[in-house]
Amino acid sequence: MVTAPPLENPRPRLLFRILVVSGATLIILVLCGSLYFFSQSPQLPVKSPAGIDVRFGEYRASITNRSVCEAMLTEFRRARRVLTVSQFAGQVGIRYQDGTTQEFFLTIHDNTFWIGGVQVFAGDAERVRALLKEGGIDVSKFSDG
Repeated sequence: MVTAPPLENPRPRLLFRILVVSGATLIILVLCGSLYFFSQSPQLPVKSPAGIDVRFGEYRASITNRSVCEAMLTEFRRARRVLTVSQFAGQVGIRYQDGTTQEFFLTIHDNTFWIGGVQVFAGDAERVRALLKEGGIDVSKFSDG
């Protein structure tokens, strides 16, 4: 008498496939979300700035040189989103030709600058320091460089 081989239970394989597909989907979603989050840059208008006001504690100054202001906005646009910064040291107000103003908090430390409000963005501080100095701002008042 010939007996049939025992039937294999398909449930463990199915469960394994479901777990693998779910895990792979979760990993892809996390990677795409991280890529989206960290690739964001500040939403600055394309308008031409009339000036930039800088405030750090009691120190207040303005940059009115249009080419320096444009270059500062370019550097701010290059910044990328980060999760957080410990503490902002000062503020930057960008005045536009149409009379509108945009305010940001600003910190410069070591080789990084952070700007932000609700969202925080970070970038390379070397060029920002050079532009602030070129605009007549005493960088030693509010940063380590």
